[in-house]
Amino acid sequence: LVPASRMTETNKLLRLWVHEVYRIFNDRFIEDSDREQFFNIVKDVCQDIYKTSIDKILSHLTLSGKVTDEDIRSLFFGDYINPEGERIYDEITNLKELTKIMEHYLEEYNMISKAPMSLVMFKFAIEHISRVSRVLKQDNGHALLAGIGGSGRQSATKLAAFMTDYDLFQIEITRN
Repeated sequence: LVPASRMTETNKLLRLWVHEVYRIFNDRFIEDSDREQFFNIVKDVCQDIYKTSIDKILSHLTLSGKVTDEDIRSLFFGDYINPEGERIYDEITNLKELTKIMEHYLEEYNMISKAPMSLVMFKFAIEHISRVSRVLKQDNGHALLAGIGGSGRQSATKLAAFMTDYDLFQIEITRN
């Protein structure tokens, strides 16, 4: 999804690779031990195959110099950072700016919606909205969001669909 004109540095390409493998594999794990093992695999692949350390690739995400699994979750790519202009899938490095953009999308959604949402844009919510948005941009993109009621899955999906300019149809099951 990233145009070649935006991929001018090797480390950015490696950050994109890390982001994508995390979205494809790591997001499906439910055990912390699996996430830790996956982090070590990604770290080893960066060192053995790409001949650079994950700490160097993702140095902008951490102050300590040692990248953790938590730091990698702060890695964002998306096409929603410029809501009024050209939609280009690219790296998003400023979490404060991203939060403002998400709040802007929420305000826009609430202006046209019959059922406005009152959401607080904290990092975890932004991560989920970003993930759903990424999946929706893929050809034949689909996701299963599982969790307890009231955890925000519907809200994240509604906002992500709005951000990608998709129409959302919701099936409601009743007795009849």
